[in-house]
Amino acid sequence: MAANGVAAESSSPNFFKELLVVGGGFGGMYALHRFQKLGIPVKLVEAGSNFGGTWHHNRYPGARVDSEVPFYQLSVPEVYNTFDFTERFPDHVELRRYFHHAAEVLGLYKNAMFNTIVEGITWSDESKEWTCRTTAGQVITCKYLVLCTGSSYKKHLPQFKQHHN
Repeated sequence: MAANGVAAESSSPNFFKELLVVGGGFGGMYALHRFQKLGIPVKLVEAGSNFGGTWHHNRYPGARVDSEVPFYQLSVPEVYNTFDFTERFPDHVELRRYFHHAAEVLGLYKNAMFNTIVEGITWSDESKEWTCRTTAGQVITCKYLVLCTGSSYKKHLPQFKQHHN
């Protein structure tokens, strides 16, 4: 059993899954939920140590959403009917609690691997499969790949001619 409570996929670090989801924020969680409901063999990998995407990482004082709660949650009745936000614009602490609740209610932890950073992806025309390599040297092969890496995790500073850091 891994430190995060998620069982290893197998005794070998390399494995095959029908479908791989990369990213554990809103998009990745929803994708994993839907594929599980369809009965598709799926695994989600997330760079962080838990679900939440950018909200797992952003823990600075005053960090909170800028959209009201009804618009800032998964559109899954099992989740929104069983979690009551305490504020219209929740802070990062409450959001992490929400993501944990959603993952528990939807049974997402059983098909998630955390602290797993995908550093390279290649497609094989011959085998018709994706090969994903992690920074730990693990190789994950899949028929279908869904990227839910989001846009808010890393800052992007464009290189303008007159721009100095």
